[in-house]
Amino acid sequence: MLRNVLAAIVGYIAIVAVLFVLSSLLWLALGASRAFQPGTWEVAGGAPTTCR
Repeated sequence: MLRNVLAAIVGYIAIVAVLFVLSSLLWLALGASRAFQPGTWEVAGGAPTTCR
């Protein structure tokens, strides 16, 4: 039982670590100017958050 719980916890930590590394590599590849919309904190290519 304890082994299964520890395996699940280690699995979640591994997923978080992989996602962090991939996000960091994407940030380095794109740079800050291409990661966000100009003059806002909205992610480039993301759906708009305001209704018009």
